[in-house]
Order: sequence, then structure tokens, then C-alpha cells
Amino acid sequence: MKIDVDNQHGFVELVDWMTVNPSEKITDAARVSYDRDGAHDAEKDARLIARLAKDGHWSPFRHSPVTLMVSCPEFVARQWYKHVVGSTYAFVDTGWNEVSQRYSEVLHAYYPDVVHVQSSVSKQGSAEAMDELHAKQLRESIETSLLHYHYLIAHGMSREEARMALPLAVYTRFYWTASQQALKHFVSLRTHSTAQSHIRFYADAVNTICDHHYGQAWKAFE
Repeated sequence: MKIDVDNQHGFVELVDWMTVNPSEKITDAARVSYDRDGAHDAEKDARLIARLAKDGHWSPFRHSPVTLMVSCPEFVARQWYKHVVGSTYAFVDTGWNEVSQRYSEVLHAYYPDVVHVQSSVSKQGSAEAMDELHAKQLRESIETSLLHYHYLIAHGMSREEARMALPLAVYTRFYWTASQQALKHFVSLRTHSTAQSHIRFYADAVNTICDHHYGQAWKAFE
């Protein structure tokens, strides 16, 4: 399952998952405490999953991780990476491997259609849209930086030093393996109205993929 995010080079793709039904694995992990794992009834499983989520019993939700491949601008990836190191569970629950600009040449950058003024009430946020002239100026700045980068590469500069000229708009690509709990934590924070719109689009894609894959086990978090 692959979802296009920005009609440019951004996407989220589900590339791997465990073979056991997530709902059955969650209930087995919970019932093993009573030595009652292995027997399943759809209605009882659904009630148990809902109760586990409601009461905050998260460990059973960590047994069915998925691997996503993501292509996104650097400024989105740097926010995303906080979910690898920013929580006590996340450090052991997630794997992250990303394209290196030391080993490969950057080819694409994200060009925004719309830009916004700085919010007067949120230090990290934006407010209403600016006119097209300002969006054009930003796109031109991104393009100029990318041209300078390729010029330096073409004239023999090392990739690890030429990358200093790159803007945060360039695309990167990474594999992210995360448990259901870690995925839900990401979606909950990054679909919030206060999150930057660019990462919200990716979080919406992750939410769609997880809703399709985990089914009732994902809806229980809601």
C-alpha cells in the first residue's frame, strides 16, 4: 500500500508487516498472563482490545510492528525523527535507516505552492497565506540552492561538503519500523491542528495505512 502525499516526490508506503493477525496477537499477548492465549472469539477479542486501549495497557500493542518507507522533505523528516528518540518506549520500539547525502547525490526538492505569514500567537506556527510572489521567491531560492549544489558536485567537491549548500526542502527517504503504539503516538501528535501542515499530510497517510492494516486494533485507540 503506497500513498502519494504532495503530488511531487513525497509518499508513504507499507513495505513489510508481521504475518499474524494484529488483533489476535494483541489478545494472545494480553491473555498469556492467565495462560489463556490461543483461543479467539471475535466479540471477546474486540472487547479486550478496547479495554486494553482505554486502560493504557500498551505492551500488547507492541508485538505487531510494521515497516514504512517514506519520502519527504528534510524539514519533515527532522520532525519525524523526534519520534525515534523523543519517548521512553520509542527508543527501543523503532528502527530508522535513511538515505545518506555523503553516499548519494540529492536529486529532488519540495517546492511549496503556498507560503504563510508567521503566527502572532504561536512561536512555531504559521497563519494566513501570503501572496503568490512570496511563494515564487521561496521556490526560486530553493532552486538556486540546488543548482549551486549540483555545480559544486560537477566541479569535484565532495558530496559530504557540497551538501552544506542544500536547503531543508530537499527530499530524503527512510525506512521506519515501529510498533502500533509508536505509530499511534506519531499520528496523534502530528495530525493535531497545531502540527505543521506538511507533516500532517504524512501523518494522515500513516493513519490511513494503519487503519487498513490494524483494523479494529487501530480503531480501539480512538
